[in-house]
Amino acid sequence: VTEMVFAGILNELEPAEIVAALSALIFQEKTDEGMDSELPERLVTVCERMREIARHLGQEQKNHGLPVDPLEYSATSLKLGLVHVVFEWACGVPFSSICELTDVQEGSIVRCITRLDELCREVRN
Repeated sequence: VTEMVFAGILNELEPAEIVAALSALIFQEKTDEGMDSELPERLVTVCERMREIARHLGQEQKNHGLPVDPLEYSATSLKLGLVHVVFEWACGVPFSSICELTDVQEGSIVRCITRLDELCREVRN
């Protein structure tokens, strides 16, 4: 989150887009779902930039002697499976409708959204 703030990649986003982007840091389950074509272009661009930042962080760790593959680090650090779901939720779409957008279990969606709420409160303070 710190690197994202310093890079300024969240500055021009709407709140729903920010929360959706942050969900890639919170969601932990493996899923085949990636970026959705229905996402706003700005959100897609931010997610791509987040991948670049994660690869850079992985490379820095490798440069300092840690056994890290930057591409693997990026892939394991960011899980984009709920970006679309969280974006729609933040835009006010009913929970029953967003559950239809993914195969992820409802409890996992709720857990992710709850953790996002905690993260946003921490960042705000």
